[in-house]
Amino acid sequence: MKNHLFLFAILISFCFLTSCGDQLCEQEVTYTKATAIYADLDDLRVDNLNESPKQLSNANKIYLSNDLILISERMKGIHVFDNSNPQNPIAITFLNVPGNNEMFIEGDIIYADSYYDMLKIDISSPLQAQVISRLENAFTPQYFNDNGDALIGFNEEVVTEQLSCDANFRQNDFIYVDWQSQRIDGSAIPTAFVSNSNGTLGTANRITKVDDLIFIIDKTDIYTFEDLGQLSEAASSQTIGWALETIYPADEHLFIGSNQGMQIYKIDNKKVSYQGEFFHATGCDPVLPTDQNVAYVTLRSGNDCPGDENNISVVSITNLNSPRLLREITMDSPYGMTLHNDKLYVGEGINGFKIFDASEQSNLKLIETNRSIETYDIIAHPTEDNILLFANPDGISQYMTEGQNYNLLSSITY
Repeated sequence: MKNHLFLFAILISFCFLTSCGDQLCEQEVTYTKATAIYADLDDLRVDNLNESPKQLSNANKIYLSNDLILISERMKGIHVFDNSNPQNPIAITFLNVPGNNEMFIEGDIIYADSYYDMLKIDISSPLQAQVISRLENAFTPQYFNDNGDALIGFNEEVVTEQLSCDANFRQNDFIYVDWQSQRIDGSAIPTAFVSNSNGTLGTANRITKVDDLIFIIDKTDIYTFEDLGQLSEAASSQTIGWALETIYPADEHLFIGSNQGMQIYKIDNKKVSYQGEFFHATGCDPVLPTDQNVAYVTLRSGNDCPGDENNISVVSITNLNSPRLLREITMDSPYGMTLHNDKLYVGEGINGFKIFDASEQSNLKLIETNRSIETYDIIAHPTEDNILLFANPDGISQYMTEGQNYNLLSSITY
């Protein structure tokens, strides 16, 4: 009898030390569960774009011309405002572009994604916008359920669950799951300017255009399309890295920001080939190359950005094969940036914005820190030299500038 009890005790001990222990160990975790939504893509492909103006909420990318402001709303479409009077922008129409996240504007043409499709939209008459080319199923990976319906978004819900201790969840995680509750990927980016009609580009773009080629990045790949009246695939997608974030063209090259650094690619025969790279600590990373063989690379931590560093790296790109760090400038929380009248403007989120003297682009000199305007990004009005536009979490504001004085002209709130 004693032997039986001894063997039973050993068995119980072994159970707790192995699989039985795993089964008994549980943890309570609160996280955001994002469950996939699926639909038939044919039902969502819209050619009649114009609708009456709508309330703007989840703003994403912003374009500015002399007379118009275009603001994309995540997964919904594009709001169009008459800005001929910057003191009173007026919503005039909404372009229904389901599944839109990114856009790039050149002249009267919008290039935009729509779920898995790539669109070319004519807005020469904004109240009669037309899809003049649609390249279906241009992007991968494409997720489908057993009914052949495609993934088009997520329903989000904060949940608290008892999970096994070996579950790969942490408190306050954001977890994306498919229709079978299997974990899949997801991403988010802040509100930012794509460009203005004077040719100034934003630094948080994921779409850009060089001659007849359109380049688009996702997290790992770059897609190349050609526009010869109708859109076509110029080259198969290329895997070029990990955690890609932004793209900026300069002199037949593409400068790509990732959370590991700045990558430089040469455009060659409708494809891109690796040229060089500048590495930095892990963090969010817009990139701005200049016309003086210098690139500004910002590094931000916090929120959805890994790492713990916040700075601007001033990098020599005289030798594109081997970019060289010239200087690091400590920042609070740098987001988007722009060069205007020999000044570098850098949005710092809740910390406002900074302005540097960039007349000598390799030797930035801080001339102003303004904490009164929460700023994700900044861009200059294309024709009114003393008007700056600021993007922040609550809207877009237009300011008349005079030295270090900023007089609010108008705001578009969301």
